[in-house]
Amino acid sequence: RHRTLIDASIKNTHVCNSLNRWLGVRLEGLGAFATFCAAVVAVESRGGASSAGLVLSYAMQLTILMSMALRVSSMVENNLNSVERVVEYSNLPIEGRPEDAAVKTGATVSTVGDGVDKHWPATGLVEFRNVAMRYRPGLPLVLRCVSFTAPAQQKLGIVGRTGAGKSSLIGCLFRLTEVEAGQILIDGVDAAKLPLRRLRASMALIPQVPVLFTGSIRLNLSPFGQHSDAELWAALRRAHLAPVVEAWPAGLDTLLHADGGAPLSAGQRQLLALARAALNPSQVLVLDEATANVDVETDAVIQRTMRTEFGDRTILAIAHRLHTIIDYDQVMVLDKGLVAEYGPPASLLSDADGVFTSMVNDTGDATAKFLKGVAAGNVDLQASICEAAEMGMEKLSAPVGPMGDAQAQ
Repeated sequence: RHRTLIDASIKNTHVCNSLNRWLGVRLEGLGAFATFCAAVVAVESRGGASSAGLVLSYAMQLTILMSMALRVSSMVENNLNSVERVVEYSNLPIEGRPEDAAVKTGATVSTVGDGVDKHWPATGLVEFRNVAMRYRPGLPLVLRCVSFTAPAQQKLGIVGRTGAGKSSLIGCLFRLTEVEAGQILIDGVDAAKLPLRRLRASMALIPQVPVLFTGSIRLNLSPFGQHSDAELWAALRRAHLAPVVEAWPAGLDTLLHADGGAPLSAGQRQLLALARAALNPSQVLVLDEATANVDVETDAVIQRTMRTEFGDRTILAIAHRLHTIIDYDQVMVLDKGLVAEYGPPASLLSDADGVFTSMVNDTGDATAKFLKGVAAGNVDLQASICEAAEMGMEKLSAPVGPMGDAQAQ
């Protein structure tokens, strides 16, 4: 990796030096031409030797002056780019200010902000009410009147083809983008009226690409140092990562790199994100295609952990592989920013012309038969996944295969 970075740096330096030489040759040529013209004018004007010498003296300095002028103008332009960015960032609107507001929760009125109960959310009930969202004014709506309820302590799978609005839905939940209309309620509290820090701390997120910091495993699990080593080891055991960390001499002090590399593989980095979620006492857990880029063994571990260690939480999972959500309590199908279907998997599969049925059928006959069997409760999903993992297969073969290209899209 070090040699690769050095090679990349040398390539850029070589290009820069070549451009400087190219510019220098042409400036020298322009200077020589200007000196020649000055000499011709001095001779033809017959102004005397002193005048000719003065003209030639200044003409010969023209090359140096042009070179300095070009370099200074280039530096000014580069530095003004930084100023332009600073001005742009200083004019960006500030994300939700931590100002208190009043919101109705049932029949009572409570103060949103520091007045929210410290145990909120206690159940993890998530409601979307006619939510509409666009990324910028003038752009089309990405979500259009989306309404659904994720019951407390149940698992909701969110599926749909590319551009359906799955990730936009999660962005609205965390207020990465403010909704244009509608409400998002968590345990009856309007998310739009909460301070951002309070809102985002109330939910745990496992993204498709885990976010790690350059530092120790302890730092990555507990950036603010609010957890003891015993709690960190307990979280690692829940994520089935403790044996790996115990094998390293430095243990929790093992250094990780934010840009990847040893000592964790891609799958183990995802398990570390799972352990971090286990440390968060939130009742709402969000998975954004958390197993899309991991191997079969890691996928099996994550699915088993979801069902055994997080059974008392509300789970919202964007699914890339249908077998990861086929046994969930509810499945929601998004299509072009609308809720196309919502209900238990078995109920959705009972509609032969339904969107979810079409997605299942796109996986192939054998896989579709298996998924329908799991939804009906006739097949043990976890046993099949673990069996495939023990066989060391890179991809789950039918009937427990990952989604094909048509389904993945």
